[in-house]
Amino acid sequence: MGLFDFLRENDVRRTQEDLGDIGPLDARVYCQPYDRQPSGGRNWFQVDPDVVYPRTIRYIRQLVSGELENPMCISLYMAPIRALPASAWSLAGLAKGETAPGDLKMRETALELVRLVFTAVLRDQVGESIGLRILKRERWRL
Repeated sequence: MGLFDFLRENDVRRTQEDLGDIGPLDARVYCQPYDRQPSGGRNWFQVDPDVVYPRTIRYIRQLVSGELENPMCISLYMAPIRALPASAWSLAGLAKGETAPGDLKMRETALELVRLVFTAVLRDQVGESIGLRILKRERWRL
């Protein structure tokens, strides 16, 4: 049985505190299988943005700083990621109400890139078509 099968069958989830700054993002450990009908031929997953987004923001910062090599699955997103100032990733971690009005667009752009990167990494690691349900949390609203 592979790691992914084990996680699916045993509903094992780890938090960002459990994993710390481990380097490359293993998106599968943050997901729970999600039974969506009809599935449309996809494997559906559910994630909690309170765990996924901070870890993905750290991962993106490591990519930008050169600590990690960027995987091919997110190469499409690296130009827009590098185009954002470093402060964008701090803004991405703030709630909308904590963000200055002039910074809301940059925060929104950074959060959208966080979602795209996580989804691309998960799709690459699963190796099949996926669907992703992100739980609603006020802090991460665009």
